[in-house]
Amino acid sequence: MDVPSSLPAFCVLLPGSATMIGALSGSSAKFPIRVENFQNVPKMSWNNNNCSMAVVNDALLADCHSSSKRWLKLENSSLVLQSVEKQDEGNYEFCFNDTKVLFTLKVYEPIIDARCFPNGTADLTCDVDSSESMMFKWLLNNSRLDANEACIKAGGKKVRLEKTVPGEFVCTVTHSHGFMRTRPIVLSCSYGE
Repeated sequence: MDVPSSLPAFCVLLPGSATMIGALSGSSAKFPIRVENFQNVPKMSWNNNNCSMAVVNDALLADCHSSSKRWLKLENSSLVLQSVEKQDEGNYEFCFNDTKVLFTLKVYEPIIDARCFPNGTADLTCDVDSSESMMFKWLLNNSRLDANEACIKAGGKKVRLEKTVPGEFVCTVTHSHGFMRTRPIVLSCSYGE
């Protein structure tokens, strides 16, 4: 049945709750929307903010607020948001062909766990909530951590410092979809001196 274009279009929510999508920081998030093309410009909201949408060269430009314009590509019936960051987390709602689909995006970033010991040593561990294969590298003041300053263990995931080393530590993680890094930390261990 053809509906005159002057009538408002409504979206019907499919049964069930939002689908959880997890992505590593720097990788792509795939929203399986089951749409083959953009015959009609979809509606989208992010964290309850309506987004203006435009189709440009088989991609969507989503403008959700003044500081967030993002491109979403259509690949194999999924909308793909590339190079996700922590601030991309949240609830996404897409409305295609009178059907509404909901997603919750969780972006995983590496974090540093630091432990100081009474003998003056410290352990740093780089944790990432993922089972994906990864390579870890440590930076001290934006330079690769020298093996003379630390004992690197567990494939680079852990570092044992034999003495307190001043400066900012960063863990960088390379995975099959890209590269990510922790926020810098300054190790501050008090040994009762």
